[in-house]
Amino acid sequence: MNWLAVALGGAIGSIARYGLSLLIVPQAGKFPWATLVANMIGCFLMGVFYGLIVARQIWPGEMRPWLMVGLLGGLTTFSSFALESVVLWHGGFNTTAISYAASSVLLNFLLVGVGYFLVEHYFLIK
Repeated sequence: MNWLAVALGGAIGSIARYGLSLLIVPQAGKFPWATLVANMIGCFLMGVFYGLIVARQIWPGEMRPWLMVGLLGGLTTFSSFALESVVLWHGGFNTTAISYAASSVLLNFLLVGVGYFLVEHYFLIK
């Protein structure tokens, strides 16, 4: 059953990711905003869901594969991030490549922490 849950979550996450790329259209040599935004949303929600499911045990553990592996795995795009960084670098857009890679790593680590912190300290149900 977890396989089906992960597949369904992945499909929904992938559709959401594709929708972001339609809203924030990527342009050659430009900062890949759609991938950064997808990863930021996914990282923030990863922290929130971890807090709700694992740390607080408010939501059932059975939701973890669907939400964290499926939905957020389909939404977040580390392989796209890595490819876009390399393509920017090889295209001679070194400053953009470095700023994109650095902001992706820093912002997404921060957002996982913020999501988890908010659940841990401000979620009123215990």
